[in-house]
Amino acid sequence: MRCDPDVVSGVKRLVEHCNGLCPSPVWDEIAALDLSGDSAYLKRWLHNLLETETPESSIVAFWFGIFDETGPDGRAFARLYLAGSESYESGDESSEWACSPAYFPQGRYADSKVLRSMSAILSAANEDTAWLGSYVLPLGYASLAVAEACRQLPQDLLLGTRTSRALAVGFDSGDFITLPLINRQTQPA
Repeated sequence: MRCDPDVVSGVKRLVEHCNGLCPSPVWDEIAALDLSGDSAYLKRWLHNLLETETPESSIVAFWFGIFDETGPDGRAFARLYLAGSESYESGDESSEWACSPAYFPQGRYADSKVLRSMSAILSAANEDTAWLGSYVLPLGYASLAVAEACRQLPQDLLLGTRTSRALAVGFDSGDFITLPLINRQTQPA
């Protein structure tokens, strides 16, 4: 039996882990962000995007990329986007398959207030806290929010005519997490 944590409890566990490694009041500030509201926004964003810019059936995997963008105030913040690939190998430890997406919708960028706030909070922290948090929290939060959205969205929206699609969430410049495959559930006769 698999236990999929919801976004709030999952981020709480990540924050507790970070605080155990590098104690700081910053972790409480991050835990107090509106995780539920933002993850609901990300689910609506993904729903609307897949509905208005439907991927072709040739797309076998979705890549939810995380990168740093510089805002008008000159500060960098983490940003999430969706792309899709026509190739994917299960167990591949590189994300090369995501580098030349065949599905690159115009509405691909999500405006996550939590990712933006995490970046702002961590930019004011000491170097060790900022380094740890900037790696663990955007990747963890985005993975939890994407997994939760994909569990709740209609299969036909996520899959189109396909029987399955792979999912990965990760930094454009580094590590990623492979999420469980989206499989079409067959209804018993």
